Amino acid sequence: MRRVAIFTDSASDMDPQAAEVDGIGIVPLLVTFGDETFKAGEELSTKAFWDRMTAPDAPFPKTAASSPAEFKDAYEAAFSDGAEAVVSIHVASALSGTIKSAQIARDMLPDREIHVVDSLGASMAQGTYLSGRTLDPAPHLFLGAVENPGAPPYGYRVDRSLKKARAGARFLQLQVSFEPARLAAFMAEAVASRLAEQVALIPSICLVRSPKALRYIDEKVPGITVPPELIERCERAPDPEEECFEVACELAEQARALPGTAGLHLISFRREAGIARLCERLQIPTRVERETSGYRRPVAV
Repeated sequence: MRRVAIFTDSASDMDPQAAEVDGIGIVPLLVTFGDETFKAGEELSTKAFWDRMTAPDAPFPKTAASSPAEFKDAYEAAFSDGAEAVVSIHVASALSGTIKSAQIARDMLPDREIHVVDSLGASMAQGTYLSGRTLDPAPHLFLGAVENPGAPPYGYRVDRSLKKARAGARFLQLQVSFEPARLAAFMAEAVASRLAEQVALIPSICLVRSPKALRYIDEKVPGITVPPELIERCERAPDPEEECFEVACELAEQARALPGTAGLHLISFRREAGIARLCERLQIPTRVERETSGYRRPVAV
């Protein structure tokens, strides 16, 4: 029987000790808090991560994939240890550049058999470890995935989403979109293909404080386009911050009015209670009001 080495990354949330027992290599992602960068799972445990996340005035963390060189070193070590092939299973390419780093490393070793697999998800979602050993007790998970209606190839997005539904996803969190026409086209095709009957489709709405933040998203965040006229509108407004809020309200109203929309994912980078204001503006009752009145809407938030 051929010896196959299995690798994953720290986004799998595998316990390092369990991975070692099962002979699975974990290539860590990088997590940065302010000026400090750590290798997830090695230099920063899950508990330490959440301790930092919940600390007062904690900087928002950033993540990055390990470099192709680190993957190459890991693969070469496995081959030196007697492996004849490598299977490398990683966090969804829609979420991270990890797959790209692994593919580059694979191409750097053309004489070796290396299979890089896009899991189309994050964390453990199958009830087993990668070795096949059953998680006992198995966690109760509500499986979801992500999709980006605003990134090319546009015609492939719904087909790819259908694959995720067949793989077990029960909801799709859609990437932030500042282009209502793109989102509407995706949702129309999702309804026509019956994708919307198989998974809950949840568009994301992002609240920002300034036109500068919109321009940053447009220039620095892959897969998101902010139309120039929208940025200019906020820049020319008497109160740019309030105009950014108005944009978020409009996008939210448009998104929840689309056939197939099952909910909204609200994201705020504002320091004031932007989401609470947005919910009030959209006439969405607070959780307490919903729980005490039996209130139900066809669109969840």
